Amino acid sequence: MTLPTFKYNPDPVSLNVIKKEPTTCPVCEKDREYVYHGPFYSVEGVKGICPWCIRDGSAAKKYDGTFQDDASCDDVEQEEYIDELIFRTPGYRGWQQEYW
Repeated sequence: MTLPTFKYNPDPVSLNVIKKEPTTCPVCEKDREYVYHGPFYSVEGVKGICPWCIRDGSAAKKYDGTFQDDASCDDVEQEEYIDELIFRTPGYRGWQQEYW
């Protein structure tokens, strides 16, 4: 199965936030070959999310979480850009706080 693409994180595999390793995704409950290892901000400590549930927004919706810190985003007129970034884009780890 082809990995989904992400507009604001075009190569999450090279950033090591999506890795080829087996998981049973807690969102879709499917066995997958790729798993997310990046930041996910939610009340629950969720592990094992698959990239497909990030892309369609179901992971963020199920756990009322985000993949980016929305306080680190500029205000933009089109709210759909922020929604795609924080709810449907894999985050990354860095030595500094990201700024979008």
